[in-house]
Amino acid sequence: MLWEPHIEGGNAHATLFEIYFKDPFLAYAYFGSIPFFVALYQTSKVLGYIGQDKAFSQATVKALRTIKICAFGIIGFVIR
Repeated sequence: MLWEPHIEGGNAHATLFEIYFKDPFLAYAYFGSIPFFVALYQTSKVLGYIGQDKAFSQATVKALRTIKICAFGIIGFVIR
């Protein structure tokens, strides 16, 4: 996502400002990826808790709740 706007046909001669701040789809894609990476981090935490035999702890429940919220956020970005 960082390299393609520079080599894309329409933005081949555009400045960095024109590429990253005047293209609403690119900004939408960047903001939409934030919940995905938060959920990915929380998933690695859950797997760590499972490896430590803390699968049913309060920390695991909190991480799963965060993953659920991120999933709804991703769905919201896709539907919009």
